Amino acid sequence: MAPNPERRGRPRTKSFSGQRELTIICQPGPGRSMTAARLLDFSDYGMGVEVESPLEEGSLVEIVGDFQRAGGRQPLGVQLTLRRVLEANDLSEVSPG
Repeated sequence: MAPNPERRGRPRTKSFSGQRELTIICQPGPGRSMTAARLLDFSDYGMGVEVESPLEEGSLVEIVGDFQRAGGRQPLGVQLTLRRVLEANDLSEVSPG
């Protein structure tokens, strides 16, 4: 039996076409910083995003913007914890904090 590379407990859904960029607000130190993010995939327990600026694993971030779902756009404004950061593509995985 071939090993399954998917380690997540819940399957992810790819982002829908028409998904707009999201904004990630970080407060790693004394100042507040913002960066644009592209939603790659999501589940009930997290999401994968691609960013231009590196993010620090374990950081508490706020993600704001519109979340494109099958039924239309839904406002998104949630605080999440960065669980894993992959430097090769600046791909960050976030989960509710």
